Amino acid sequence: MQPAKIAFRKGGGAMHAEVPGAFSMSGYQLTGMDGRQPAVITNAPFGVVAQPIRQAMAKDVSYHGSWSADFSGTNSFIADFRYEG
Repeated sequence: MQPAKIAFRKGGGAMHAEVPGAFSMSGYQLTGMDGRQPAVITNAPFGVVAQPIRQAMAKDVSYHGSWSADFSGTNSFIADFRYEG
């Protein structure tokens, strides 16, 4: 375990998080049935997510640490959060 800088970006319905050299992920929210707004799930059965989440699509996801994984185009969920620590 060691300290690491975590970068977050969001805009235009897309989100990106990265820990340089170890983890990177990008995703974008899907459009709901009205064709304009995101698909929002307000009663998700995830006990750790108190706020509404948006259905999304993972764009580029990779992890290279004690094991490796690379994938894209899978289902995803995104939510805004604030970390205070």
